[in-house]
Amino acid sequence: MSVPTHAPTPLALTLTLPGVPASAGIARVAVGAALRRHGMPRWLPVTRLVVTELVACAARSGRRDDLRIELRAEAVGLRVTTHDT
Repeated sequence: MSVPTHAPTPLALTLTLPGVPASAGIARVAVGAALRRHGMPRWLPVTRLVVTELVACAARSGRRDDLRIELRAEAVGLRVTTHDT
């Protein structure tokens, strides 16, 4: 058995997407891939749902500004933030 000599890179994902409905699907796929890559599959269903809803609501708000989505692993869970740019 080998022991890693360094800690794995913590999950940190930032996406900038156009403020259109199709961005919800893009964000969902990207977040799912990031969670799988970092060995966090138990967070997939709820995180993908939250990100999809946040992006879809922002896109429906009528503004067409870009959206920034950030996903970060923290000691007790995940932090998801969205911003209009």
